[in-house]
Amino acid sequence: MQLDEPATVADALAALASRGDEFAALLKQCAVALGDEIVRRTHPLKSGDVVALLPPVAGG
Repeated sequence: MQLDEPATVADALAALASRGDEFAALLKQCAVALGDEIVRRTHPLKSGDVVALLPPVAGG
């Protein structure tokens, strides 16, 4: 997806959330990773970054 620079993870999530209310609700619960690192929503993005969404899981 194309984002205006400078962009953050939150900007990417907002762009995805604009695709529908159901999707937006799920995004609020997901953790976000860049590569092997979980990052905050304030984390800056650069061209070519791949953002992974990690849904909440339960178990025991």
